[in-house]
Amino acid sequence: MLVALAASLGWTPETSAQLFRSTISGLGVPDHYEFSAADPGPGSASGDAASGRRIDADLFPAEFEGYGWFWVDVEVDAALVGRPVGVRVIQEGAAEVYLNGRRVHSFGTVSQIPADEVADRTRDPRPLVFDASGSHRVAVRYSSWLLDGPRWVGERAGLGVLFAELRPMAEERLRLVKLLTFHQMFLSGLFLAFALVNLMLFLFRPVAGPNLFCGLAAASSGAAVFLNFASYVQPDPHAYLVYFTLFQVAFIALALASLRFVYSCTARRPPKVFVVFVAVAAVLALWALWQPHRSEPFGLLFMLLANVEIVRAVIRSPSGDEALVDDTWILGLGALPLLVLSPYQLLAALGLLPQLVDFLTFPSPYYGLAVLMFAMTVFIGRNYGKTQRQLERELETVRKLSAEKLEQERLAREKEVERARLEAENARRAEELEEARRLQTSMLPSTVPPTDFYAIEVHAETATEVGGDYYDFLSTPDHLTVIVGDASGHGAQAGSLVAATKGMLLAARDSSPAACLDRLSRGLRRMGLRRRHMALAAARFDLEESAMTLAAAAMPPVLVYRAADRSVSTVIIPSLPLGSFKEESYEQTTVPLHPGDRVVMMSDGLPERVDAELQPLSYERVEALVAEHGHLEPRDLIESLLDAGRRHAGSGPPDDDVTLVVIAVRPPDGELE
Repeated sequence: MLVALAASLGWTPETSAQLFRSTISGLGVPDHYEFSAADPGPGSASGDAASGRRIDADLFPAEFEGYGWFWVDVEVDAALVGRPVGVRVIQEGAAEVYLNGRRVHSFGTVSQIPADEVADRTRDPRPLVFDASGSHRVAVRYSSWLLDGPRWVGERAGLGVLFAELRPMAEERLRLVKLLTFHQMFLSGLFLAFALVNLMLFLFRPVAGPNLFCGLAAASSGAAVFLNFASYVQPDPHAYLVYFTLFQVAFIALALASLRFVYSCTARRPPKVFVVFVAVAAVLALWALWQPHRSEPFGLLFMLLANVEIVRAVIRSPSGDEALVDDTWILGLGALPLLVLSPYQLLAALGLLPQLVDFLTFPSPYYGLAVLMFAMTVFIGRNYGKTQRQLERELETVRKLSAEKLEQERLAREKEVERARLEAENARRAEELEEARRLQTSMLPSTVPPTDFYAIEVHAETATEVGGDYYDFLSTPDHLTVIVGDASGHGAQAGSLVAATKGMLLAARDSSPAACLDRLSRGLRRMGLRRRHMALAAARFDLEESAMTLAAAAMPPVLVYRAADRSVSTVIIPSLPLGSFKEESYEQTTVPLHPGDRVVMMSDGLPERVDAELQPLSYERVEALVAEHGHLEPRDLIESLLDAGRRHAGSGPPDDDVTLVVIAVRPPDGELE
């Protein structure tokens, strides 16, 4: 809107604040002129008498309705006598110039009848020669019917008379025509280039809406520039009127295309208000074709409203293309020259600011508009580049995902093969472990040997399918030997070590506990099991004297509960495990027993069971539990010890084998307390 208004007011530097004006030394023009709407009386045009109304030079007669006489008495210096003085008549209809009552120049055919007027907008300077010094009357007979009276801004009904040096005036006129032609061709070509680039981009990528509307805005700008400059140099008023009309239509199209461009960048679809803008633009365009000068102020108002809507749409862009919205700073930077130059040109044309460069010499608002069109093109191109890079990144991502997918499928196939192999291997191992478990189970006694002298209960719990703990009973007519062992490790190897120990125990069943351990240690050492050792305790219970003979190889202490005073004694025999590299002779000790006493033999699984903080239950705690619950029957005593272990470590499975054997000495009547 500012561009259009500045362009409308841009021609005012050719006229002046006065209807008659002189810039030549020696030619004085008064501060008033005379006007008559009818032909003046005889002699008035020759300077003898005045019959018109006197009007200040900076005012235009309100009674002018399309025809009238304008004259002024000028004072001519002697230096200008016989010397051609340049005169330019700026008008929009037809004019005749009279000097002292004699017609010297004609521009078209002046007539009081509109149909007889032949308008001519030729504005080239003409010579005017004064034959004497002193006062001379210069009159202009003027009619302007084509443009239907004075325009609301700009030239005073298309009339202005300027006196100046003829040669400089002609040279200035030629310079202006050349400049206008240059600006017209350069700017029109520039806008056309922007339009072609954007429209071609849209042609090859129809989904790019911003390209289409930017191209239409650039095409409208180019048309407006071409028509605006063409109307200035057009001598035919009819052609001028066509150019001026199309100029207004082009600017209405520019406002509409610019608004649609902003919508395409900030919203997925134009709002309903855009339909109203389209309807108003159509009405204004039709009105401009019918009455161009009367519709001009409303066209400018429409452009103002379009600019307001553009600003609103940019500020409130709720669902637009984020990539486009992020780059709106480019549009803001591109609009900066236009926002500065157009108001300046407008204010300068209205006389509110000094005119540094007039519009005709340098049409700065149009160049500001060209910068904006360039920014719009860069804006779209940048977005296109970002979109292209995004597509490339997405394609690269797709390629990577495809490669990853293929790699995942390959790894999945390999894992499937490996899983099948592992399943087969696990099945084989499970079968082997099951065989080893059955073998180990077969090595453990299925029942406790019956005896009238002792009550025996056993609890055995393995941490794996094949545990390392072992217990057994060796019976003879005179004594019962209870074996509790713990092979190093777990699984099949521990099971093999237990099996070997079992075989050698059967061969040494008649030996004393210490001799039995010596024999076992030598046998295991000869097997060369390497780092595989066996901890074992052998307790022989005499069936006649109620005594226990104990030999141990690196086993936990044996706890003896005394029923008489409910105390617990600990029997510890320090020694190395069976099968150690160092040959050792194992010792044994005899512990007398009394009716009601309990002997607790165990592996390290219970006292060394840890809680969540890796703190063990401890041997001291087990000893205290035996002292507390030793009076219970053997099964109940075992359950109390297991409950304590579960409370300490939790309800999960133990992390080591747990074996407990409780031997209670029966009283003479055979009933335990």
